[in-house]
Amino acid sequence: MRDTRKTSRNEALEEMWRASERRDRERRRRENGARWYAFHMSLADAHASLAGEHEANALELLEGFSETHLIEGE
Repeated sequence: MRDTRKTSRNEALEEMWRASERRDRERRRRENGARWYAFHMSLADAHASLAGEHEANALELLEGFSETHLIEGE
């Protein structure tokens, strides 16, 4: 009977360990997902900022080209 109790106790401890590992894996998965989300959002913000700068530069060049072209056409 002693071996049966010891086996049951070991099985219970092993199941507790497995449950703990599952919780830990799930917590790490959520944390990593949040980190990846933050990373990609920061990249999106950086790209949006760069896109705005490039658009402004392009408009300046276009305005400069139009003015120069109009003056030369006169």
